[in-house]
Amino acid sequence: MRDDYATVMARLAEAEGNRRAEVRAALDWYSDEMAARAAATEAAETAVAEAAAAARRAAAIVSDVDDDAANLWEALRAHLGRGAGGRLGAVPEPAATVEGTPVSARHLRSAGDLIERARHPRPLPRWLYPVLPLVGAGCAAFVYLLAQGILMLGDVTSGGAGVAIAILGNVVVFLAPLSGLLAARHLTIREGSRFDGAVVGPTVVGGLVSVSALIIALH
Repeated sequence: MRDDYATVMARLAEAEGNRRAEVRAALDWYSDEMAARAAATEAAETAVAEAAAAARRAAAIVSDVDDDAANLWEALRAHLGRGAGGRLGAVPEPAATVEGTPVSARHLRSAGDLIERARHPRPLPRWLYPVLPLVGAGCAAFVYLLAQGILMLGDVTSGGAGVAIAILGNVVVFLAPLSGLLAARHLTIREGSRFDGAVVGPTVVGGLVSVSALIIALH
C-alpha cells in the first residue's frame, strides 16, 4: 500500500514538473513572440517614416524642377522676343522614364522642332496681305491727324514751348506713314511669320497713300 502511495506521489510530482516546464516554455514563447512583433512594428513604422520623408523630398525636388523649367522657358521666351513667344507654346511636359533613366530622345526631338520653327517661320496667310495696306493707311491717318492737332497746339502756344511743340508735330507728321509698321509687326508675330519686306512694303505704301490723301484734302 505504501509503495502504491509513493508511486502515485512520484507520478504527481513528475506531472507537476512537466506542467511547470510547459508553462515556462509557453511564457517564453509568448515573450519572444511579443518582442519579435514589437520589433517588426517598430521597423515598419521606421520604414513608413522614411518613405514619407523621401516622398516629401521628391515632391520638393519636383516642385523646384517645375519652377526652374518655367523660369527657363520664360527667360527663353524673353530672349527670343515676342515673335518666338507665339511659337514656343507652353512649357513641355516631363519626359517619360525607363527604370529611372530619362528618355532624352523626346527632349532632343522637342528641341529640334523648336529650332526648326525658329529658323523657318510659317508663311504669312494670303488673306493678310490685302489687309496690310489698310492697316498702314488707318494707322497713318490717325497719327497724321494727331500730328495736325499737335501743330495747331503749337500755333496757339507762344514762346519756346510753341516752337518745341511745332517741331514735335512735324516729326510726328514725318513718322505718320511708318506708324502702321508696329501693327503689321504685331500681326506677323501673332501668325508666327517673318516680318520682312513683303510686310513692310504694302504697309508703308498704304500709309503714304493715306497721308497724301489727307494732305490734299486738308490743304
